[in-house]
Amino acid sequence: MNRRCRWIAVGVLVMLGAFSAGCTNSSSQWKKISLRRPSGENEKIAVPSAVQDTVAEVCTLVSSSDAPISAWGVVVGLGEKGSSEVPPELMADLTKYLKSQINISSATRDTEGVTVSEFLEDRDTAIVQVEAVIPPGAPRGTKVDVLLSAPPRTQTISLEGGLLLPIDLRWEQGAGGMRGRHLKPLGRAEGSVFVNPFLNPQKPSDRVRLRQGRILGGARVLQDMPLRLQLREPDYLTCNVLQKRINERFPSRRRNPVAEAKSRYYIEIHIPEEYRADYLHFLELLMHLPLRSGPGVFEAHAARIAEAMEAPDADHDSLAMVWESMGRAVLPVVQKMYASKNPEVTLYAARTGLRLGDRGLAGPILARIAEKSGDPRQLRAIAELGLHPDVYEAMQPLRDLLNDRNVLVRIAAYEALIQRGDFSRIQRHAVDRGAFEEEAPAFTVDVVDSQGDFVVYALRTATPRIVLFGKNMPLARSIFFTDPNETVAIFSKKALPAEQIEKLKQADPDLAEDVLRGDHVVVYRKLLGEEISKKYRIPFKVWPLIRVLGSRPRPNVETGMVPGLGLSYSQVVGVLCRMCKDNSIHAKFILQPLPELRRMYQLTPSKGRPDVKE
Repeated sequence: MNRRCRWIAVGVLVMLGAFSAGCTNSSSQWKKISLRRPSGENEKIAVPSAVQDTVAEVCTLVSSSDAPISAWGVVVGLGEKGSSEVPPELMADLTKYLKSQINISSATRDTEGVTVSEFLEDRDTAIVQVEAVIPPGAPRGTKVDVLLSAPPRTQTISLEGGLLLPIDLRWEQGAGGMRGRHLKPLGRAEGSVFVNPFLNPQKPSDRVRLRQGRILGGARVLQDMPLRLQLREPDYLTCNVLQKRINERFPSRRRNPVAEAKSRYYIEIHIPEEYRADYLHFLELLMHLPLRSGPGVFEAHAARIAEAMEAPDADHDSLAMVWESMGRAVLPVVQKMYASKNPEVTLYAARTGLRLGDRGLAGPILARIAEKSGDPRQLRAIAELGLHPDVYEAMQPLRDLLNDRNVLVRIAAYEALIQRGDFSRIQRHAVDRGAFEEEAPAFTVDVVDSQGDFVVYALRTATPRIVLFGKNMPLARSIFFTDPNETVAIFSKKALPAEQIEKLKQADPDLAEDVLRGDHVVVYRKLLGEEISKKYRIPFKVWPLIRVLGSRPRPNVETGMVPGLGLSYSQVVGVLCRMCKDNSIHAKFILQPLPELRRMYQLTPSKGRPDVKE
């Protein structure tokens, strides 16, 4: 077994023995929150109309989880691109971590022949700083992206193709050492590293960025993160009113109510069970919830929102959230705005109506907007329809939009159909699996039945996935491709004579004889030194190429044959990106933009506060 395979095998073995970390009560971390009464109460301030008389006007949403969590970890599977340097101040802690948690030098995990020093000194491994941010109030099990970076004092060349070993992430872990190591972990990270496929190793500016990577949804939150509403002007009566109002709007199905007033300073918030899968939406509703309730009060407030909606500089999204937070009682007011002469008002009124259950009237309005090519509201309408699979009027329009000339519209329609669970025009394929067969695949490939130009769309957050727009997407008939690191070679080959086909079939019974009889594509991977992998022969199709590139290099238990080259998701995406660029694949390549972290109203001023002056 060569050295690269050895360390990958060690990585798989130790991941099998990784334990689930415990949780902690982080109440002591609330000491960081300042509860002093504000000064400057008589200064004049401007309160945005969208949050007047709402929770956001009198409270700030705070959490002990809005700071980053981090750790020092180890990436394996880098070939010769890693480094042997370990910052001296980290050596003792890394040694303890690798022995106790990863089971290096453990007879029970078949790694007794490997010492920690050997493991860390090999250039197949690299020390990295692992960082993530837990959003406010994230429930246990929430997955967040992880950022990795090799420390500047090491000689790591690239993290591409690497695998982060399981590591606990803790509060306030500093770059100058392993500060915070005595705190209980709040998150746990592991998985394949994604490196920007557009980077060119030959460019000095890109070489630095090759030392950085991301793990898509690679950290799991280990406990429900505490969340509080902190009053801008502490008051017992206001706390009681808020508690009653929130619990009235969001009745709890669990033992604890959604809102619990603990003092005149703050109210503890528990995410309702029905919102745990979309807790950020709940937080938006919470911050936009009107302070006063009642039939007459609601109607008057809803009417004021409708009037504000028509203003030229209106914040339609926030105003619509106030409507939505009120609940179904305001539907009659919202429905009147469906016929507004302002297209933006129509969109947001229909969005609110649909979210409040008015499928019959609001659904068709959004479906019509989604069908209008060139309408600036089109993408937003498509995205909203993806959240409502019961709007049957949208089913056929969304399917038809898979053929739209605008690539962004095609992608939006695909994403909406996936959310609705509509796979009538989509075929999903799994590529490889993790260390456990029951786990999700390393990534998936969706083949979309779509007319028009071919498009390759790669996701880089949450769930690793490659989307091929166009069935049977072909490879160019004449190919000679190698990646910049000369790791993978892909080239076209003429049909083979019968004698050669017979020899190849004897060596590899899995080979498709019909492929060998015609022109085909040869794919292989360069290993250490002059060694190369098995040569795979496939038809001129993109999906079989992806399957070979990404399938695991471990022998099949039944046939003994190795099904693929074992490239990571980011390496596969990089190959596809470059092949599209040099016309080895006649398709447009699109990499999903990184989404920005959604933020709640945390700094919205209240009356008597000097946060925003006129």
